[in-house]
Amino acid sequence: DYFRAGLEEFAKNNLKMGTTRVWQLGVDPYPTVKICDGQGDEDQQLAEFIKKIGSKEIDAAAEVKRLG
Repeated sequence: DYFRAGLEEFAKNNLKMGTTRVWQLGVDPYPTVKICDGQGDEDQQLAEFIKKIGSKEIDAAAEVKRLG
C-alpha cells in the first residue's frame, strides 16, 4: 500500500526522486488502522480517533506513554 501510494504521489508530481516521504497517521491514507469485523459503530469511532490524531487534537506518543 505504501509503495502504491508513493507511486501515485510521484505520478501526480507531489513526490520527487531522492525525497524522503514521512507518512502521518490521520493525515495520509497510509498508515491506517482497521478493525477486523468491526461491530456496531467501532469502525466510525476508530476513524474519528485517527482523525483526531491527524489534527493533533490527540498526541499519539503522549497517549502511548500515558497508557504504558
